[in-house]
Amino acid sequence: MSPILYMALAALFLPRTGFSALPPPLPTASGEPAGSGASESAANKGSKASGAGSPSGSIDWVMPRIRWGGNISYDARSSSGSEGQKSMQRDLMLTLRAATDTFIWQPWFSRISGNLNLTTSRNSAQSSGGDVNQEFGGKSVALSGSGQLNILPYSRFPFEAHVTRTNSTVTSDLSLPLDYTSQQMGFTQRFRRNNGDAMLSFERARQSSGSTGTDRQDVVQAAFSHNLKNQRIQLTGNASDNRRDGTGDYAKQTNLTLQHSYSADSTFSVDSMANATNTNNFLGQSQSEMHLNQLNSQGFWRSSDRPLLLNGGARLLTVTSAFSGPDMVGGPQSSRVRTANANAGGSYDVTQYLHFNATANVGVTENQDRHNTSSSESAGLNYAPASRALGEFLYSWSVSGGISNYSGDGLGGHRENVQFNQGLSRNFNLDDSGASIGIDAGQMVSVARDSVAGVNDIAPTRMLTHNAGVSWSRTKDANLTMVRLSASDSRGLDGNQEYFQMLNLQLFSNVQSGSYSSWSGNLTMQATRQGASAVALPSATGETGNSSLQSSTSHHSFTTTSSGAVSYQNSRFFGVRNLRFTSDLRLNSMALLPVLGGPKDQETAAWENRFTYGLGRTQFSVTTLIARSVVPIYGRNPDGTEQLTGSTRTNKAIMFSLMRSFGNY
Repeated sequence: MSPILYMALAALFLPRTGFSALPPPLPTASGEPAGSGASESAANKGSKASGAGSPSGSIDWVMPRIRWGGNISYDARSSSGSEGQKSMQRDLMLTLRAATDTFIWQPWFSRISGNLNLTTSRNSAQSSGGDVNQEFGGKSVALSGSGQLNILPYSRFPFEAHVTRTNSTVTSDLSLPLDYTSQQMGFTQRFRRNNGDAMLSFERARQSSGSTGTDRQDVVQAAFSHNLKNQRIQLTGNASDNRRDGTGDYAKQTNLTLQHSYSADSTFSVDSMANATNTNNFLGQSQSEMHLNQLNSQGFWRSSDRPLLLNGGARLLTVTSAFSGPDMVGGPQSSRVRTANANAGGSYDVTQYLHFNATANVGVTENQDRHNTSSSESAGLNYAPASRALGEFLYSWSVSGGISNYSGDGLGGHRENVQFNQGLSRNFNLDDSGASIGIDAGQMVSVARDSVAGVNDIAPTRMLTHNAGVSWSRTKDANLTMVRLSASDSRGLDGNQEYFQMLNLQLFSNVQSGSYSSWSGNLTMQATRQGASAVALPSATGETGNSSLQSSTSHHSFTTTSSGAVSYQNSRFFGVRNLRFTSDLRLNSMALLPVLGGPKDQETAAWENRFTYGLGRTQFSVTTLIARSVVPIYGRNPDGTEQLTGSTRTNKAIMFSLMRSFGNY
């Protein structure tokens, strides 16, 4: 067995009372070792009870408690298709597990844990249909183990080391044997302080197989933090090195980050960060490098006596990259991009219902010999008063508006927009049975104007949207039934006059039919219509005021979809304890109603039934599945006209599963 698994094996047999190199507990005034009594380990108690006392300083070898267990399972699946295909699959799997968790000398000094896992499986499959008849099988064996050592786990400087290894072999009648090995080992050293922490860790992983070779990954991480009054400083760094043996490919990365947080009180805070990242990749015969450096700071201030919030920040970024390889046209290439950005914003609650906000941003970008400065500003108002009663109805409305400006890269412009919303709703309680009806309606009007030439000729600047809905629901005990019908219409009043209309019907029900059984179901039907009218646009040259126009083509579409599901559950079927039955029927269609579509409507339907029975540690299940799908096929008649037919496919399957678990793990 591989030496990497020794830690896992050692954890199963190491003594509980340690090494001769460690000092024994000091005796007390009564002559008993310190730590005896209530805190005495069960291992020492057992030794004394059996009269197997040991001289001072000797080793008491005690077998730690080992938890073991596993399971064995058998699965079979038989399926058939409407085109004569048949298949049969069988799987037999055995899993064995063992684990322990013990300590060396004293629990506060060190703890060690380990586990071993063995999984073996054998499978076979037969398939037939048409002129194809196949029969093949395979088997696999996987052995894995892991161990973990913790030294002084409850102290300010805990140390942890771990190792994991997995060996697996897969053989099949259709391919050559495949061996795979993975190994991972590492450690973490921490240092805890009242005003900060520190950490250093190392991780090495290796994966090897006959097809891909051997890969290795090394990762080193370090972190340090220190807390001051109203401040926190944190420095983190990591480096990774990934290599593939045989090809020479590698990927390296280093990252260093310094963070500083300042918070004088709940009204003012500043977060700053400095970061440097370097990457170096070599793949095939091509190499790439990238160096990224950035500074970022963001501050927030909230007035303690006014509803005012201000924020602002700045960022500096430099990215340098280089590429080289035999396929590079013109030889090695490099680039450098530098950006600087500053932003500010704020919001103010003028009243309980009137809110104001504004933002500003300016940025500078340098890319090789190009230089660009951009800026943007925006401001907006929103007024949304409280809802008010109009008779038995509840009415709400709001209005908002804003203006924005942008300039940079030779472009610039401004945009204004205003939006008005209003809605009306009411609920009716029908009787004491828990039934109610709700109705609602809403309207939205928006107007926008853009100073960029041509934009207002394409996208609509005036939009009108209406929506309405009616719902019925009933709740009684654990039963719930709901029906909702809704419709919406949104259209542009100018430009290309685009529109979108939708009609939606939803039904849902959840009924408790007995102490152990329940029904649930849902149905959704939806129809949508959308399109845009033809509109004359300015010529491609951007010239206006002449007769050179290009015309867009109008388009319209109508789509219907539907989906439904019905589910039945019984946790004590036929009154048999631990016998569970579940039945699920799922339908989807491009028609308005499932299953009622024509040849052009794609449909899917699936009905699944599952029996599950548990007896002690034995679990048994049988599942049946019937699936049907209709796919439209477009073709041509001999006279050249289009021909549309629907291809229907039906698949049936039955699955059998038996599993028995044993042990206490």
